[in-house]
Amino acid sequence: MKLFATLYSAMPLEQLVERICCAQWRCEKVSDNEFSLQGAGVQLTVEGSGDVLMFGEVQLELSEIDLWVASFSELRLSYNIDIHADEARLIRRYQQ
Repeated sequence: MKLFATLYSAMPLEQLVERICCAQWRCEKVSDNEFSLQGAGVQLTVEGSGDVLMFGEVQLELSEIDLWVASFSELRLSYNIDIHADEARLIRRYQQ
């Protein structure tokens, strides 16, 4: 499945990535404004500052994604996250 998201936060990008990265994932700094998040069934890119884009592929159960997104409630963060089966079929949308 494809994930496309916009995250809005005053947090520095590196701190934001540390907070949204699951413990079992590997988070790697690619450049000052880009990080790669990888794990079993996850390959995401996070880039920007202020308005942050997150995109990539997730092969997780929707219940796992629900729990991951629910953990964002602890953060001072607004977001729009879309999960697509392909480019045309929206499976789930999260907003806060």
